[in-house]
Amino acid sequence: MRVAPEVSVVIPTHKRQQLLSRAIDSVLAQTFTDFEVIVVDDDPTGSAEPIVRAYADARVQYLKNEGLHGGSAARNVGIRAARAEYIAFLDDDDMWVPEKLETQVVAFRDASSDVGFCVTGVRAVSEKGEVITHVEEGIHDFSEIALVRFKGFLTITLFIRKSVFEDVGLFDEEMPSHQEAELIIRVTRKYRGLGIDKPLAIANMFKHEQIGGNIFRRIQGRLLVLEKHAGLYATRPDALAKHYFWLGLQYRAVRHMATARSYFWKAFLLTKKPRYVAHALYVSLRGMFGAESVNTQ
Repeated sequence: MRVAPEVSVVIPTHKRQQLLSRAIDSVLAQTFTDFEVIVVDDDPTGSAEPIVRAYADARVQYLKNEGLHGGSAARNVGIRAARAEYIAFLDDDDMWVPEKLETQVVAFRDASSDVGFCVTGVRAVSEKGEVITHVEEGIHDFSEIALVRFKGFLTITLFIRKSVFEDVGLFDEEMPSHQEAELIIRVTRKYRGLGIDKPLAIANMFKHEQIGGNIFRRIQGRLLVLEKHAGLYATRPDALAKHYFWLGLQYRAVRHMATARSYFWKAFLLTKKPRYVAHALYVSLRGMFGAESVNTQ
C-alpha cells in the first residue's frame, strides 16, 4: 500500500481540457513534491480522462463524478478520496506559482490545532490586466470577514486540514453559487485561519474562459447563505445590511427595480446609513420613468 502523501490536491474539471493541462502542470511544477493530484471529471462523457491518463506521473489520479454534478459535488468526491492530512484546491482554469504549496506547508507546520486553514493572495488576470488581491497576514479569527466578504477567500488558495471537513461538513452541493463562502462561514465559526499575503495563485478571469456567471444564480446563492445562517446574521445587522445592499445592486443591474428598492430599504432600516436610502430613492426615480421591471431570465 502506498504511503499517504502530505497534501492532496483536488481539481474539479468540466470540458476544459486545454486549460486543465495547464492547471495540472502548475501543480507538478511545485517546489514541494509530496502530494497527490485528484482530478475529478464532472463531465458525464469523461472528456478529461485522456488528458489525465496521459501524465506519466503516479501522483496524478483520475476520478469521474458519478453523482450529483457541479463544482461542489466534484470537490466533495475529491475530498472523500483524499489520503493526505491536508487538502488544497485548484480550479481547472487557474494556476499556482511554483512555491505555493511549499509556502503553505511550511507555515502550517508550526500552527496550533485550532488553526484549520490557510489562504493566500491572488493574482487575478483578465482582459483588463492584472489585479492583486490581499488577505490579512498571520493567524486570525476570520469569522467576521467570512460573513461579509463572500469573495474574500478564493478556493484556489485554500489549504485546509481534512479533519476540518469531518468536523464541519463538506461543500453544500445544493447551493447554486457562493458554495465556497458558505463553507468558510462554517469553518471560521470553529477554527482560526492563517493568511499569507502573497499572490501564490493565478486566477483566470478572462470572460471567454469562464463557466457560469449567471447573475440570478449568484442572487439565489446569496439568499440561500443568508437563509442558512439566518440566526448568525440576526446578530450582525451591519453584515446583513451589506448583503441586502449587494442584492439591491444585483437586482438593479437586471432592472428589477421594485425588488432592488426593497433591499436598499431593508439595508437602511437595519443601519440607518444614508448611503442605502440614497440608492432606494434613486431606483424609485428610475421606476417613475419606466424602468421598473424587466425579466431578463
